[in-house]
Amino acid sequence: MASHAAKTSRLVGLDVARALAVLGMIIVNFRGKVKPDVESFTQAAWIFDRMEGKWAAVFVVLAGVGIGLQANKATTALARAKLRRSLLTRAVILLAIGVLHQHWWTWDILAFYGVYIAASVVFLWAPSSVLWAAITAMTFASGWQWMNLARPDLNFWTFEGALGKLFFWGNHPTVPWFSLLLFGLWLARRDLRDPAVRLRLFIVALVVLCVAEALNLSIREGGLPSLPARDMFRTWPRPTRPGFIISGVAFATVAIISAIELTERRAEAPWVVAMCAAGQLALTLYIMHVPAVLVPQAHGWMPSTLPGVLAYALGVYCAGVAGALWWRRRFARGPLEGLLAAVTSAPPAAPRGLA
Repeated sequence: MASHAAKTSRLVGLDVARALAVLGMIIVNFRGKVKPDVESFTQAAWIFDRMEGKWAAVFVVLAGVGIGLQANKATTALARAKLRRSLLTRAVILLAIGVLHQHWWTWDILAFYGVYIAASVVFLWAPSSVLWAAITAMTFASGWQWMNLARPDLNFWTFEGALGKLFFWGNHPTVPWFSLLLFGLWLARRDLRDPAVRLRLFIVALVVLCVAEALNLSIREGGLPSLPARDMFRTWPRPTRPGFIISGVAFATVAIISAIELTERRAEAPWVVAMCAAGQLALTLYIMHVPAVLVPQAHGWMPSTLPGVLAYALGVYCAGVAGALWWRRRFARGPLEGLLAAVTSAPPAAPRGLA
């Protein structure tokens, strides 16, 4: 597997970033589900609060990067048509899996993910100016929404509730979370192999992230005048406001560029090979982390302190990485990833005389 990675032009840093995103979501979700005692660990809790929603943002931006890289390679009308069809099929499947998943995991992102992917078809080859116009409009439309509308209490299992949560009031609503995927499409058009390009992206993103979090801290501590628009710049993800999208884009850029930098010229390193395997099985690992917290919690086996929950989350993740590495040494794709690829890939040509 390592030699294969070295021979291809694939940016292994993207797989590693995806693996890190899964780790971040596991830690955040385990903590949120268990609600461990944090009174003795306030500093650690503060750090985990800053991570809330951020790794999910990385996951969505990476989806945009992956789709964008596919779009960059589709240079003919036939190739573009095949890509659109593949993405729409994938979107429907992920939406169906996500809706099923909602029965026991209300924090599911896959249903939203399906909507984002379907919507991305409209923007695959749009000019960068159009991408940024859509990103800006969607981001600040969410701010207007939260300034002027009360958040309704919707039942997901009704048609109106499902649409309302998927598009406006869910945990990862399309408005404005889809702007993260659009940013990923734009990022895929940058030459991420160029160290100078990566450095510029990293510096700008780091500055934006620091400013956004400093502004959020000032709002939390009452350091800004109490204006109607002030809360738009909070970086907490629920409800999702412009401040979260801005900080989420910046955080995702820092994470992705850092992963590329750390793995450049290290594709053969054992830890990179293992993390790449985990990144390539991200969907499978995401699904598997849910019973890993729900089952022990149902039986009272989960630790009750923050360090205990963190240790358990890391243990589950390491087991997942080891399992992913074992699987990738034997199969080209993960279990769910292979199923998706089989459904969304074009069928082979029928033998002559049977078509």
